[in-house]
Amino acid sequence: MLGWLKDLAKQPWWVIVLLLGAVLVAMPTIRIDRSEKDYVFATHPPTTLVPVGVGILLMAVAVSGALAIHYRAAAVSDVGAGLDLSRVREVKGALSTLVAGCEICVVNGRLEQYARDETVVVLPCNEYFDDRCVDDVKSALGAYVNTIFEGQVPAFVSLMKSEAASRLGPGEERRKTREETALSFGTGRCLLLVFQPDQAGKPEVDRVVAQRALALIGAASTANQ
Repeated sequence: MLGWLKDLAKQPWWVIVLLLGAVLVAMPTIRIDRSEKDYVFATHPPTTLVPVGVGILLMAVAVSGALAIHYRAAAVSDVGAGLDLSRVREVKGALSTLVAGCEICVVNGRLEQYARDETVVVLPCNEYFDDRCVDDVKSALGAYVNTIFEGQVPAFVSLMKSEAASRLGPGEERRKTREETALSFGTGRCLLLVFQPDQAGKPEVDRVVAQRALALIGAASTANQ
């Protein structure tokens, strides 16, 4: 009996209140009779309705508290714990907030439509820094390069390969697919390419000088096929 009470004390408050309410509801309708061999439970109409009313009230409070705790926990996990939403503001469809003095702005749209001069663009690439990701217009890198460097994609790929070999070292020959091997520069490596825009405002691939428009290509591992 003592162990059962200790286990009950460890339960959430609404469980204890719920059980207490159930006991109050049942008490006026249950009688314990002693027979020759054992105790027998017998039911009868309630002798008073006061405990029943108190018990129903406690059970309603317990159920309401349990639901409130559940929905509050679900809301916190969905929105994002640790973020003070009162500090998030929305301006022209963009959400922004300050974190450690740095403004973070989130805009729904395509990267190539929002990237401007004086901007660092972070794009994922494979560990080989080749044309496989650039040719895929459904990838972030492919969509950006084919839009921003329209008509200059082969020159961009050539520049990316030469800069990778120059800045990231000689690389290592690895099996890329079952039929193909390629030079890998390792996963988690990044390559910074700096472009000078032309007179029309588009970046020129063959002029890697002034820091007007930046593209940061981060290498990510790819599974062998």
